[in-house]
Amino acid sequence: MSAILVMSLINRHSLTQRAAQDVIHVLTAHFPAGHKSFTSLYTLKSRFATLVGKQPEATKIQYCTNCNTLLEPAKLCDCCQSFQSPLIGQFIQLDIEKQIQQLFQDSSFVSHLKDRFKYEDRVSDINSGIEYKKQLAFTGALKSMYNISLTLNTDGVAIIKSTSRGSLWPVYLTVNELPPKMRFSPRYMIMAAVWCQSQKPDVYVFLMPIMKTLQKVIEQGIQISPHPTVPLCHPIVLLVATDLPARALITCLKQFNGRYACLYCEQEGTSVAGQIYWPYEVEVTKRTKKSIIRDAKKANEEKSPVNGVKGLSPLMLLKHFDISKGVVIDYMHAVLLGVVKRLLDLWLQAAHQDKGYYIGSKVILSTTSVWIQA
Repeated sequence: MSAILVMSLINRHSLTQRAAQDVIHVLTAHFPAGHKSFTSLYTLKSRFATLVGKQPEATKIQYCTNCNTLLEPAKLCDCCQSFQSPLIGQFIQLDIEKQIQQLFQDSSFVSHLKDRFKYEDRVSDINSGIEYKKQLAFTGALKSMYNISLTLNTDGVAIIKSTSRGSLWPVYLTVNELPPKMRFSPRYMIMAAVWCQSQKPDVYVFLMPIMKTLQKVIEQGIQISPHPTVPLCHPIVLLVATDLPARALITCLKQFNGRYACLYCEQEGTSVAGQIYWPYEVEVTKRTKKSIIRDAKKANEEKSPVNGVKGLSPLMLLKHFDISKGVVIDYMHAVLLGVVKRLLDLWLQAAHQDKGYYIGSKVILSTTSVWIQA
């Protein structure tokens, strides 16, 4: 992550090689002795290259920071021209096609692509799920071993922890056919873009170029071998994994604490003491890809959210992607830091010791395990 931060800083301020080297010297002066991080501009580029391939090709995408309009190279939009100093921002987009081609040069990567055809009775990973198996069917997009499915990951991180000024938003793609250990190794992850600005990205400015690139390789395919007998690779985006705030941003939905904030159903929610809660209901209207697109179009026309949908998401451009099923639940916040944390608090915190559900006095904690007394 530090390599990405420094490369983003160099790009954002268009630093010369000498200035970039000086920045690196200042940083490394604060590193502990014997560190294995980058020590020069050359080693920084080498470290950065391990994340995106041997020869990463980056394109600077420019946009107007005043009206959030994507700009053609060396051109200004109408609102930019009205200012003495053009309000031009930029972010980095990397060559997705070339990175996928590089992956297919790795024999270990190719050998694991066959694992998708090993059907299991239990759900143990993405490739044993119902939606994945639909794409494995005779007419599915993944029936060819050379086609791969991707999970898109993105989130924002503060550049400096002590301040809210400036954020870094990388967009990564992971290959679902690989075993988890390989899947999340930097060697096999595809970096699609990096945003490094003082404000959060505009979803259309940031994601639209990425979605257009992905849609192009999905439809046209990628040549992965010089041999004409080897089929083209047609990747698909099957899943999107983000936390709740980022999910609301990229799906153009209301934030998690608003009415109709659920991506999976149209339950409005109930306001209690200024907060929105969703009481359990047996019958709820589930969202579908068709209903979300319908509400998004209506929201664009009316300039107002419809059933919590604020507009058309760039994710809707992707062929084979179902926005109502493909954006996974935020397990960390919804379960580990949500329901489970709340239940443990109610069961074990002394503040609830007068309640019937309190079991804190019946639990013996050990450094290795927990026993509940009979």
